[in-house]
Amino acid sequence: MKKKGILLIFFVIFVLTIIYWFSFRKSGDETTLPKAPSLTEIQLKPFQSTASDFAVQIPIDYSVTEKWVTTEFTSGKGLIQMGRNANDSNSLREYLQDADEKNKTEIISDKEELMVNNYPAATRVELRGTVYAKFYYIYVDDWVYVFSTESESLYSDLDQIAKSFRYTP
Repeated sequence: MKKKGILLIFFVIFVLTIIYWFSFRKSGDETTLPKAPSLTEIQLKPFQSTASDFAVQIPIDYSVTEKWVTTEFTSGKGLIQMGRNANDSNSLREYLQDADEKNKTEIISDKEELMVNNYPAATRVELRGTVYAKFYYIYVDDWVYVFSTESESLYSDLDQIAKSFRYTP
């Protein structure tokens, strides 16, 4: 009987220790992890291209340099580029296959196919030479709009900008 009582006391202490440890660990995790701003918390401003027939929403800390078929979105964190390519392919998939063969592109991540404002699009990370970059390809009529950045810290900004794309002929 005495043994059962001692075992019961040890068991209760063990259970209370585990409960205390998990509750302490959870509260410690909550105070040490910084909260990343969600896309809805980031302040945005509109950008309308005068040369390339598109509009996007960009974070307010970005400046824009627009050229004939390229646009550069620059912040203190780095650069996001947009290029517009003429296209005679019948689909985005065909365009990417042709471009990959021609450029000998090494694809690092699986291609994710999506729709951006009802236009076929794809995103992936590529290795071009010695440079890794994330790309968005958006297929619009006879054009492919290509948004990219070499800076991994800008991937979420690139996602936001590319997914806000609107074709404005």
